[in-house]
Formats: sequence, C-alpha cells, structure tokens
Amino acid sequence: MAYENYTQVAWTAGTPITSERLQQMSENIQQVKEATDDNPRGLIKIKQVTSSISHATMDTYHEIINLKNEGGGVDNSVTLPGSRYIRLNLVFPGIQVSNPGQEDATYVLRLTSGNVPASGTVIYNWKIHQPIHTYLNAAAGAPTTANTTIRSAPIIFGAGTYTFVTTTSAGIAGSNGSGVFNVEIYRDSGSSNAFPSTFTIPCNENRMQFYVEDIGGQG
Repeated sequence: MAYENYTQVAWTAGTPITSERLQQMSENIQQVKEATDDNPRGLIKIKQVTSSISHATMDTYHEIINLKNEGGGVDNSVTLPGSRYIRLNLVFPGIQVSNPGQEDATYVLRLTSGNVPASGTVIYNWKIHQPIHTYLNAAAGAPTTANTTIRSAPIIFGAGTYTFVTTTSAGIAGSNGSGVFNVEIYRDSGSSNAFPSTFTIPCNENRMQFYVEDIGGQG
C-alpha cells in the first residue's frame, strides 16, 4: 500500500463517524506502522561493572558481566520480537597482568546466551594477545637488543569496544535462555600453565559496560 498524505480532520460535535472515515483512519494507521516497523529501537538493556575483577587461573572460563534478571526488581534480560537485528556491545577496560611471563598466553572473551554461561550457546569469541613485557630502553643507551628492560609496572592491553551483530530469529524473551547474555574471560596457557600470574580487569579505573541495541528489522 503506497503511503498517502492526508490532512487533519476537525471532529466537531455531532460529526458523524462513517464507515468511510473509519476505513481511512485504519489505512493511515497501517501505513504508518509499515513505514516505521523496521526502524531501529535503540538501546534495550545495559549493565555496568565498577569494581575490578581478578583471576589467577589458566584454562578456565570466568563470567565477568551479564544481562539477566538480577532479582530484586532489576531485570536486565532482553525481550524482543522476531526478525530484528541486534548489536551486542562490550566496553572493555582491558587486562592488567601482575607479572611478566607467559606472553604466549591468549585471552579469550566469550559471548554466550543462556541462563548458565558455561553451558550456554556460544555466539562469538574475541581473542586478545598480550604484548611482550620487555622493551628497548633508550635510557640505558642506544635502543638496541643489548639494552632491554622489563617493564617496571603492569601494562593494560586489550581495552576497547567489542561488538557483534546477530538476529533475534523467532524472538527472544526475558529470563529464558535466549534473553540472557553473558561475557566470560578465558586465559589459554599457550606452551605452559606453570607459575600463573594474576590478571585483573581494572573496572575501578574505567567501568565495564555491556549493552544490547535494536538496530532495525529484517523486513
């Protein structure tokens, strides 16, 4: 149905409500609905973490943030109809490793849906590689391989915004598995898992955010 321009109708006292007027009203409402159904709905749910998170284990997933029904009147689970595009966004403050070593370890941020993250549906994985903890120290002389220094303070790496676009398929509903989203972190030990250092997500310095946006319909 092509969208039709129409003018305002003055409904004065005693104006008859005819079948033709009602038909035109229903057509106009339907045309507006069809024209706007696929528009983005914007931010749906958001959660923030402001306290740092620390772990020392290797080869273990740890949940760091989620969108679910928290109870006590706080419901961050997601409800959306089918055939929508959604963007899942993680604002990540980075990783701070307490000591040098195990630079071949890989950090994985795993995005899942489901009430139990460990057995949920894996949506996406982001991989983060840490830098080497030595540098060419110009203060010690010419910056050559002969003048290398171990960094005196832990460095932060991997900070940034991680996003993934997916669809709601037939729809997602509240606190059931499809409406709950989780992010976990995992440290793959690489060549060795001996002497694991503590790694921290410094949320007290820059808060971590996890949010879902409706970015439009599939129609």
